[in-house]
Amino acid sequence: MQAPVGAGKTTAVALWALGSPQAVRWIDVPPSCSAETFERLFAAATGSSVAAFGVSDAARTVVVDQTDELSPQARELLRRAVENGPAATRLVLTARSDSIRDVVGPFARIAGAALFRFDADELLQLCEANGVAFAPAEGELALQMTNGWATALAETVRASRSRPLPLADAATDWRGGGGPVVRSVVERMLELAAPHDAALLATVLAEPQRATTAQLTELAARGLFVDVVDGRPQLNPVVAARGRDSARLRFGRAVAPSDEAASIELFGSFRMLLQGSEVRFSRRRDRQIIQYLALALDGRATRSELFDVFWPSGGRDSRSQGLRTACSMIRSALARCGGRENVDRIFRVEGGAVVLDPAHVVCDLHVFEAEVARATEAELEGDVSSARSAWAAAVALHSAPLLEDEPSAPWIVPRAAAVEAAAARARRGAKKIAAPRRAEQFPLRLVNRR
Repeated sequence: MQAPVGAGKTTAVALWALGSPQAVRWIDVPPSCSAETFERLFAAATGSSVAAFGVSDAARTVVVDQTDELSPQARELLRRAVENGPAATRLVLTARSDSIRDVVGPFARIAGAALFRFDADELLQLCEANGVAFAPAEGELALQMTNGWATALAETVRASRSRPLPLADAATDWRGGGGPVVRSVVERMLELAAPHDAALLATVLAEPQRATTAQLTELAARGLFVDVVDGRPQLNPVVAARGRDSARLRFGRAVAPSDEAASIELFGSFRMLLQGSEVRFSRRRDRQIIQYLALALDGRATRSELFDVFWPSGGRDSRSQGLRTACSMIRSALARCGGRENVDRIFRVEGGAVVLDPAHVVCDLHVFEAEVARATEAELEGDVSSARSAWAAAVALHSAPLLEDEPSAPWIVPRAAAVEAAAARARRGAKKIAAPRRAEQFPLRLVNRR
């Protein structure tokens, strides 16, 4: 069973094993599993060494879960077990990478990634089983936002069941609150994947709009959050929207420890992260200045502009003192998270302007607007697949209205209205170019259900 991270491979095998008439033995492969460790686990599960496995006549199923964690020597042992194993024993292997095909050779039937992605009929069955009602348009939108990813859809339906909520509301809630879940999955893969794969994943997630087809194809082969739909690799839109912070921070540490990127969330509740810690501002005014600068594409505002917005009355001396105090407080808050030596990279006063440097800050709003622009350009060029991917990523990013929890302000209202209009375009675009059904999957699914 070969499918990307979070596709539900282990869950599927476990549920199948519960109903199996044969005895099932389970090998849970630990990270960086050596040949010695695998030999020990294999003997405990089967009662024989790999070398003696072929003479066994027990009727049973042996599950080897997480085979990507096997060392090259351990993989060779597994290959021998597959090749020489007894006819009475069934081996079931799970892997995220297509390199498992080198291990199983011609002896296996492959359940590929397409079988693990939910389609509309299966989402309907999942919702009915959990007592969740939804309109067809809601289901199509949920599939578009997730590429049918089991982790995201299962969490969404679970949220609908526990509240209860309509599926569309649950999907919105999960997009807003599911970030930690996705980030934890991404961070785990960045830790466990081979160094080359981890660096490639971090590079793509840090700037997904610049990812090349070759990079996405390689990640798809590794089972790292890239789906192949209609023959084209697509970064999972939920991971593209929610895994960026972890990737940027890890990528920054790997390249230059002193050059950490900050991340800013403007959808829903405002939040700023630096080196994995949330920046705590002592005063609302300081937080608002960061928000104001984050709304600017170049992260820059003149001193006069900030005077007019935040100190509309008062003399020049009092306004200047107010801005100096605010900048000092902001720098202190950043220094508590990232150290004083890194503050100037992110926030500084230069000449007559105050700058939040976009080269060292990742903002969810700017990524959302980049995806909308990418989708629009792709539609104009007739590239339906790229447009679908970009619209879905934009929808996933828009987890809540812009600065929803902040007091209304003249500098927020027009931008928020423009963002809501863009989000509506994204939802229409995702719905309009819904992915065609993959009819070739249905026979295999029917066989499995029998």
